[in-house]
Amino acid sequence: MFLRLSRLQRRLRARRAARGARAGYSLLEILVVLAIIALIASVVGPRLFAQLDRSKTTTARLQIRSIEAALETMRIDIGRLPTEQEGLALLMQADPQQVPGWSGPYLDKALPSDPWARPYIYVPPRRPPPARQAPQRRGPASSATAPTGRKAAAASMPTSTPTSGKAAGRAGFSLMEILVVLVILALSTAVIMPSTSRMLDQATAHAVFFEFQRQVSDLRREANRTSLPIRLVDPVAASGRQDPAEADDARTLTLRSPWRYTLAPALDIAAGGVCSPTTANLINGDRVVMTLRSVGDDCRFIRLQSDLRRDRPTGAAPPLAPSSP
Repeated sequence: MFLRLSRLQRRLRARRAARGARAGYSLLEILVVLAIIALIASVVGPRLFAQLDRSKTTTARLQIRSIEAALETMRIDIGRLPTEQEGLALLMQADPQQVPGWSGPYLDKALPSDPWARPYIYVPPRRPPPARQAPQRRGPASSATAPTGRKAAAASMPTSTPTSGKAAGRAGFSLMEILVVLVILALSTAVIMPSTSRMLDQATAHAVFFEFQRQVSDLRREANRTSLPIRLVDPVAASGRQDPAEADDARTLTLRSPWRYTLAPALDIAAGGVCSPTTANLINGDRVVMTLRSVGDDCRFIRLQSDLRRDRPTGAAPPLAPSSP
């Protein structure tokens, strides 16, 4: 009796041990999954870092354009550009007695550093160097060397070795491995794509803002150069004017499609370059992305609010500023 019970216990223990062994993963399966993860990381990683470098480059270009617009505004006020000793610090602080006409600061915030945490270096413009004589163009390469180069390239081309049917059958992937790869790709796309799209939207919105500011600064320079006042309105207000002469005097800006803007009230630029206060909205399609307000009398705009979220419904967007009369 005891002998039978001991045999039954041994059989039960053997079955439990076999079930526990089958419940885990083999070393081959773990290695396959690790290889797939490493392959996906090697494909997605360089593209992600390249996208980040591209975003940093775009941000640096936008910052340089903003500094250039501030330098041009200061040049109109003081009649010159900063010297190499004064540098870009003259945009933020200056002695009005030593620099007559200075009405800064000309930047909304402190002087920015580039996306790589390095300060921008200002070099004042100098005279262009003398033109150099263009080098003489050499004749075409010898025709005798061209076939030799082609033959060497053809000789260095790798050739594929045919494999047997048995080896080709082992090179395939199982259904489980394909499903694992698809799941990892879906997770990677769900994590990376929203952040990348958000960064691109932010870069585009800042580019449109700097383009708007640049065109307004161009109108201010024109009013200062021609000693004639300029009135800037939005396209909706310009198209609704009844008086043709008044409509011809009004100016409008052109932004990249599908961006547009509204002004309330219209921006009046005097003959000396003094600008009236106004509020502007930058609109992408039917969504207000940025609300701007002019600061001072030099046509500089600052951002009051920014809405760069893609998941916000159109009906929840902030109301548009009324068109200028």
